[in-house]
Amino acid sequence: MAEDVPLSMTTFLREFRADMNRSFEAVNARLDSVEQQLRDLTGRGRPLDPTPKRGGGRRNKGRKQTREQQQPLLKVQQQQLDATNSSDPGESLAHICRYLPVVEFMKLRAVSRRWKQLIDECPALMERAGIMIYRRHTAELDTTYEPKCLPPAVTRLLTVNVDIISVAHWWSTVGQRLVHLELFRETIQESVLLDLLSQTPRLKSLRLIIPVIRSNNAKSHDIVQLDNLESLQGYNHNDKILLKLYCPRLKQLTCYRGEPAKQWLDTTKDTLEELNVQAFPINTVNFFATLVELKNITKLKIQAAMTSKEFQEMMIVIGTNMPKLTSLICLQHSSKEVPLFRSYLDLACMRSLTKLENLQIGSDGFVIDCNLLQIGALQKVCFVGFSLINSTKFLSTSPDIRSASFGQCRFDGWLEMFVAIAAQHPSLLRLEIRSCSVVDDVDFPFFNLKPIMQNFKELRYLTLSRTKIPKTMLKLLLSCCPKVVELHVYHMNNFDDELVSIVCQHMKHLRVLVVSECNITDTAKNDVTVNCQMLAQFDIVDCSKETPNDYEDLTKFHRLFGRLSHNDEINHYFDPTYVLF
Repeated sequence: MAEDVPLSMTTFLREFRADMNRSFEAVNARLDSVEQQLRDLTGRGRPLDPTPKRGGGRRNKGRKQTREQQQPLLKVQQQQLDATNSSDPGESLAHICRYLPVVEFMKLRAVSRRWKQLIDECPALMERAGIMIYRRHTAELDTTYEPKCLPPAVTRLLTVNVDIISVAHWWSTVGQRLVHLELFRETIQESVLLDLLSQTPRLKSLRLIIPVIRSNNAKSHDIVQLDNLESLQGYNHNDKILLKLYCPRLKQLTCYRGEPAKQWLDTTKDTLEELNVQAFPINTVNFFATLVELKNITKLKIQAAMTSKEFQEMMIVIGTNMPKLTSLICLQHSSKEVPLFRSYLDLACMRSLTKLENLQIGSDGFVIDCNLLQIGALQKVCFVGFSLINSTKFLSTSPDIRSASFGQCRFDGWLEMFVAIAAQHPSLLRLEIRSCSVVDDVDFPFFNLKPIMQNFKELRYLTLSRTKIPKTMLKLLLSCCPKVVELHVYHMNNFDDELVSIVCQHMKHLRVLVVSECNITDTAKNDVTVNCQMLAQFDIVDCSKETPNDYEDLTKFHRLFGRLSHNDEINHYFDPTYVLF
């Protein structure tokens, strides 16, 4: 039954072409009939003759020109139809499946051998899929291993938990067309790895998550030149591998467990645009000297264990030497569980980053004045472990901020914080407050605050966690956010049934509601069931007053369309579905 599917498709295409031919003939016949009827109505009926006659030449000539104008159009349509019908089946299949998720057309691939062959031979489809080799199929890759099938158009390969000893002749064929290669948690010798990479001339993306790279006493391998490589990720515990790679077009570099060698970065500093370094600890002297030379970096992410003095020096180096930055993420890892807020961090050095749109910085307790930033292009800010002073005009020089996140931060007071954010950034789309505190923690009536809080009317995503915001303030905040589609509340003791009722009344567009360790009961769950008609996901975790029964009304919300994206921008990358063999 499954084998008849391609045959039915061929039959359909043949019948479709015949129907279109008959349609063109019918259109021509209809045009002749209409023209004949017009002549009969005017009393000048005569057979269709291309030669103009006396007395009616002008009218016939006009009609003849109309037909002649239509003939090229019909001819072009016929040529397009013939081209479509005579095209390769794989091209037709790619056109049909281009809007399908990878999982769906991979199910189509499993229908029959014919469908499998069509999809495997279609580059437009197979570039979205790939081959995965993992321990279930084989524990080792050596000269005796032969894959059962090799789709000819595949451009991705992933190996997981496989000891690579050597590869047979099949690698030379696959490697020539590979564009993306991932080696995950392997054990491999240095010479074997370099030999594999030397046979991948088209490689654009390389991910080497290899904890162990064994050295051997074999003769040294020549430099491996990867002319098309643009993205490289991997552990940097073995600089010998990096020094053996020559990547003249590298744009993205991610290093785990160490900063990249300065000697190697010298060869890529003119093309490198994105750098991600995770080091515990980091050699600040060498790394800062490297940062000074990376003038073309647009996205920089650093997660490292360093002292407060080193963190200050790093911010100065970045602010004075990287004018093209559009995204900066700097996270200082420290053993301190609670920020101390002792040192002062001067952010005035960041003013030269006029193109900066995304700023995320975290420390172990600096005191900062956000108004010193004065970066007009900022759209997303995240502060972790800071004490924000003079917050009455929070980033007033950055009116285009769409996302603001605060973690373990300290403010002068809740009133000052909310007034500052709402007044300065009425177009805010996302607000996250996690484990924050204030100097003056006093709950008092906020009489004239509602007109200002209504500036949160454009808010879409709201997260509250482990923060003792006064209940009066929470009521006002939740009632002034009518367009929120995703609400997360964690470890908030004053979030109870009353606040859930306010959410149901005012957030009519709510799609995701997650409540964890809050004081809500079954009444709140029933309220959500009745009033939140657009809800697609409702999760309750470890709430002290709710009972484990009476969940039948909530089942309709567990369709689980998937968690809504927290990113405002479209994510152009995707995780491919791999072909297993």
